[in-house]
Amino acid sequence: MRKSVLPKHQSPVTKTKYAIAKETGIPTTRTGRRRKAYNAASDGLYGKYERERAKYNSKYSSASNTEGTGCALPIAFVIIMIILYKIISGILQ
Repeated sequence: MRKSVLPKHQSPVTKTKYAIAKETGIPTTRTGRRRKAYNAASDGLYGKYERERAKYNSKYSSASNTEGTGCALPIAFVIIMIILYKIISGILQ
């Protein structure tokens, strides 16, 4: 079981919900309940599916965070297309 990191100062509602969830083993959030139900129904395969999906998607999440490329590729594409157009139009004339 994962150890959750909680803030030092919690509201009474948060403390109560956390205590209930810890004692009963029933998550208080909608996604937590859904995850627990899917894992129970699929004999733990749902959690494996979620981990595999996260591992697969993490390869591509860093590609969108690259800095410096910006609009360089679209600009390079437009420049290449202009050059090719001028070469082809010069040949056809």
